Amino acid sequence: MKMTRLKMMLIGLGVIVLSNALALMGVAHNRSAESEALLELTERELALPYRYISKEENTGLALKLKWRLSYQIGYRNSAPDSWLTNEKLRALGFDIPVSISSEERKDYQNILPRAVFLLLEYDGARYQHALDYLEKRLADEQALAMASPDNEEFVKRVARAQQAFNRERTESSRLFVIDAGLDAEALRQQYADRSRYMVLKGKVGVSTRREGDQYLFSGYVSDVLIDNINVPLAFRSTFESLDSASYGRNATHKPRYFVTLKVGKRLEPWITEVGSL
Repeated sequence: MKMTRLKMMLIGLGVIVLSNALALMGVAHNRSAESEALLELTERELALPYRYISKEENTGLALKLKWRLSYQIGYRNSAPDSWLTNEKLRALGFDIPVSISSEERKDYQNILPRAVFLLLEYDGARYQHALDYLEKRLADEQALAMASPDNEEFVKRVARAQQAFNRERTESSRLFVIDAGLDAEALRQQYADRSRYMVLKGKVGVSTRREGDQYLFSGYVSDVLIDNINVPLAFRSTFESLDSASYGRNATHKPRYFVTLKVGKRLEPWITEVGSL
């Protein structure tokens, strides 16, 4: 006997209700007990959507979590991250040798990223390293320019170094991925400060780079699984007058809001407070 249209509609409605119920149960479970982390971030770490201009109060809004790796500092954007060593990659489950020949490379070109737990540090040692590096770079460029005051290229290099240092000091994200593991509890025991470190789910992948006649392996963070954080309607008023295109147009621009972010039992973040700066 053919299923009637009414039965099909009821089954479809039941599936929707069940899916929503399971989602709400997951949210409740995530937010039960002690939070995994509680951090106060700013616009530097949680950015408005590209070209965002608030027009309707009831439209959805999600902030983008801006995370970095330690080599993404100023001028350096290609070197592998120092903590993603071959030893670390093997501990994360990648079966890789120390190096391979060009003939062997094809056997390792399609290694899929692996699900891991990522450790993110906020406004800590890795960010201070970024500041120190760019400040030294600026001092070196200024010394060269002073030694050759008529060299226009050196003057331009000072300007670029100054701009990079200013951007790092006032605009760039202070949230760095500094470690990864297969055991979230082990990461938390190693990094106990819940106001500076948070553990999130993500993925790490491997690539190869040539050195001489050999290829070496490099690790990279391919994804933080939840990096768009929904803003509850109650906090939308803070963003009503803001335009994402107006932030960061000059090197002295300051963040315009702060966000208190909690990470729950299932390592899923949510917003508990928002305010203007």
